[in-house]
Amino acid sequence: MDKKYTFRYATLQVAYWIGAIASLTFAERFLLSRGFTEDIIGVLLAIGFVLSLVVEPLTSSLADREDGVSLRTQIAVGNGLIVLLCAGLLLWKGRLVTAILFVLMSVLCTSLLPLVNAVSFFYMNKGIRADFSFGRGIGSAAFVISVYLGGILCERMPQGAIAILLGAALMGLGCALLFAPAEKGCAKKQQAKGPGLLGILRKYPDLVPLLAANTCLMACHNFLNTYMLNILAPTGYGTEMVGTLAAIGALVEIPVMLLFSQVTRRIRMEVLLVFAAIMFTVKAALSLLPTLAGTGIWVMYVASAMQMLAFAVFLPSSTVYLGSVVRAEDLARGQMLLTETQVLGTVACTLLGGIGISRFGTGITGICFTAVSALGIAFTLVAVSRARRASR
Repeated sequence: MDKKYTFRYATLQVAYWIGAIASLTFAERFLLSRGFTEDIIGVLLAIGFVLSLVVEPLTSSLADREDGVSLRTQIAVGNGLIVLLCAGLLLWKGRLVTAILFVLMSVLCTSLLPLVNAVSFFYMNKGIRADFSFGRGIGSAAFVISVYLGGILCERMPQGAIAILLGAALMGLGCALLFAPAEKGCAKKQQAKGPGLLGILRKYPDLVPLLAANTCLMACHNFLNTYMLNILAPTGYGTEMVGTLAAIGALVEIPVMLLFSQVTRRIRMEVLLVFAAIMFTVKAALSLLPTLAGTGIWVMYVASAMQMLAFAVFLPSSTVYLGSVVRAEDLARGQMLLTETQVLGTVACTLLGGIGISRFGTGITGICFTAVSALGIAFTLVAVSRARRASR
């Protein structure tokens, strides 16, 4: 195993995930400090995610082309622009300027992840034996530490999220210039031409229930993450507790993901998928107890720990299911569909969640999203039943 390239990949992951916690986990706290309401915050986050769906394919195609733009240039430019946007957010505090700069910043932050992950494809195509799982694990560990410390900082200083992102972008800029591949066309995968995304859905109709389940479950999951500050309001806790709960959730999912291949040897993938979908819904119901029943903070600790039974199980299980339904030559496009339905769920939660909280309150909105999560269980059962029929 090449330790040098493992280190290079790990540093890029660390820089990305430190920035991600600032741009996503603590975005609500920052925007509330600038006078935005929950419904407007939801709209801004949704616009950012929708625009990222347009930007990501463009940046990926540029990196894939032999005459395109190298990963080093794209990652460096992306981080450099984030530095400028952060500076603008710290210097100008008007609501219109803040809204525009924040949306642009969220688009860049979301669009950087596929580029960072594409570095691993470059190494693999070059025959470099780097430990990519270790690099991603180091990124998760950085997320755990920074989300905890970020919660403390943002509780004391609303501008803390932008300060964290500024530092992460500077780190990402340096890492890109030092470690990212400079060759053009370096993100290209060994992938033959095939049907587009809609063609994949027509070719593999058994994939549709899984994508629907993914959308529903991710909508509820991201509602809890995005509006955790509102959910915690009845308990009297604030941004520091948001960071603590996010750190717990990120920490407990790491060992499950690392040991997942061993788990699948003993438990069938279909069982794991349904179990994880149920745990998503149970976690959502528990998270609403402080708002609906006035329970103490202890229930939030339990709900956060259930991340290891929900997200940490569903994510790899859905990938395994995808591999059982889709042929090898279409696997990359199938994975892109899985990712885009996750983003679709995120858009739904940020847009409808913000509007719902402003109009009907956190409790009613949370119940609606929990119902959406329960619908995800139904879609998962359909996906599993189709997988069983196909295997006979």
